[in-house]
Amino acid sequence: MAGTIFEKSSTPLTLWFHAVLFFSNAKSGISSKQMQRELNVTYKCAYRILKQIREALKQDNDKLSGDVEMDEGFIGGRGNGGTYNKNYSEVMKDKAKVIAAVERGGKMKAQHVPDVSSMSIWQFLEDHIAQNAHLLTDSSNRYDLAVQAHGMKRTAVNHSKKQFVKGDAHVNSVEWFWSHVKKSLKGTFKSVSKEQLQSYLDVFVWHYNNRRNDRQRFEALLGILLPVKG
Repeated sequence: MAGTIFEKSSTPLTLWFHAVLFFSNAKSGISSKQMQRELNVTYKCAYRILKQIREALKQDNDKLSGDVEMDEGFIGGRGNGGTYNKNYSEVMKDKAKVIAAVERGGKMKAQHVPDVSSMSIWQFLEDHIAQNAHLLTDSSNRYDLAVQAHGMKRTAVNHSKKQFVKGDAHVNSVEWFWSHVKKSLKGTFKSVSKEQLQSYLDVFVWHYNNRRNDRQRFEALLGILLPVKG
């Protein structure tokens, strides 16, 4: 199978297809140890298979449009016991910063960023959001200049005042994504480095964007790994 990840692989195709099936069905992700057990292969083989699949799932360049929920998230690092104490700024500095956006009824994007400054938000909008989109965010002033610079419409909910819904405006979908990612990274993978984080985010985004039945996800993943040449 020239031009695919299966080319020159010493792993039998039957094992590859089983790996693709397990991967496509694992909405919370699958670790190398789990794949090792499922396929009855070495850890090295399972790690290589998963790495190659993740690398094939990089997010596309399509921009989100319509009503788009957008939010920043903070992943990993040292915990602070759930309290805002005097070391909170140090705790946050240790965490990975991510910006995510969900198109209502459509796809989503998530990107590991160096910080959640107005400049990072501006760049995320530039790369991933159509100019005619209607942004739905919290009331953080980080968005103000970035949104104005792009001439976008924005509706904000003020979480600090316990306002979580404003008409049709809320960020519940993207907040669900944060909860899902954090639980999965902690429960399935235990530890993911900042250098690896984007490839794992790509996987979670792919699962969200292919939230159909298991068979359709399996076929969609095979379609990426085995592109039809016409």
